[in-house]
Parts: sequence; structure tokens; C-alpha cells
Amino acid sequence: MNADALADVNARSEQQDYRLIALANRGTTVIGVDDPAQQQRLKTACGIRHVEGLGDTLDKRLDPKWRKQALDYAKAFNQAMIAKCESK
Repeated sequence: MNADALADVNARSEQQDYRLIALANRGTTVIGVDDPAQQQRLKTACGIRHVEGLGDTLDKRLDPKWRKQALDYAKAFNQAMIAKCESK
């Protein structure tokens, strides 16, 4: 709930881990990237990882506020990580 996306991007990029956060749904969607061609390019260039609870099936045990915060975090994380990934 109190995760710092920019600090996490810096820590992961120092380890050369440029994976973006994606939703596990019928396809795989990189959060915060709307263009399908860009999504495919980024998946190949940066890699992806999934976060439990952010799929297309809502888990009723999870607080809806958590999901919104997690999606906001993922979007901020991905935007910062895309810049790092593209400059590697």
C-alpha cells in the first residue's frame, strides 16, 4: 500500500531487471500502455512480470481500494521503467 514506484524502478534497474508489470488476462496487457504495437515491442525488449491479484478475475477477498492503488502503482512503475529499459 505504501510502495514507492520510482524507488522500486531504481532498485530493479540496478539489478538489470527491466520487466514491466502486466495484467494476466486473456492476453497479456502492459499496464499504462495503450498501443498494441508498442505493447508487443516493450514485452520483447523489457520483459514482463505479473502481480497476484491483478488479473482479469476479481478476487472478492481483496480490498477494491488495494486494486486501484496497485494499478496506479503499476502505471507509474511502468512509465518510469520504460524510460530505463529503452535507454539500456
